[in-house]
Amino acid sequence: MEKERLSTEKALQFCTVLSEQIEQIQADFQNSQDPDSTSEMLFGEGLQGCVHHMRFTLARLEEHQKSVAERLGAGFNAASAEDRASFDKLQNEAKTVRHCLAFCSDVDTYVESQISNIENHAEGDDTIQFLVSTNNKPINGKNRGIGKRQKQAGGHFGEASLQQMSQDFKSIAIHQSGHVEQEKQRSATPSGNEAPPASHQSQFGNRHGPGFVLAKTPASKLSSDTVE
Repeated sequence: MEKERLSTEKALQFCTVLSEQIEQIQADFQNSQDPDSTSEMLFGEGLQGCVHHMRFTLARLEEHQKSVAERLGAGFNAASAEDRASFDKLQNEAKTVRHCLAFCSDVDTYVESQISNIENHAEGDDTIQFLVSTNNKPINGKNRGIGKRQKQAGGHFGEASLQQMSQDFKSIAIHQSGHVEQEKQRSATPSGNEAPPASHQSQFGNRHGPGFVLAKTPASKLSSDTVE
């Protein structure tokens, strides 16, 4: 019975650790789950069922541990049919735990294969970063950028949405960079050489050239030329 008690305690410890690992996997999966994916929904339900089963197994092991401890305390050491039944029960519980361990190993392998770990880092102005999934595959990553007018996108997108967003980002970047270049040129132009305001320019300047100013002729000379 002493060996049975030690075996039960060991199984309890193992079952507790395993249950905690399953709950951690479940929490990580829920954070990255796509609510519209049927396969992920089924996987989540299976994971939840495994958690319930492990809790049930843990409760049964704790109850059996208490029974073994009470029997040891009462000085029951003789081998009996009840002892053999208890031993068989422990073997069945160990088998259940092994099955759960195999399942959790498969779950861990599956989750690792389905998650993409990405970290983007960009330096410079007007940079564009994407951290997206177009096939409902979970993503674990970060977009980091240093510079002005950073543009970042992350999450789950369709192919068409991603292409449209890429075009929009590109158009915005071109517009912003052109505006910045104009501001630089304007600030670099000396104040004495600035072009006159548009309101003071001739409306015919663009069609007939810049033109030139005629010399002023005295009125007396103009009159004498007319008489002759």
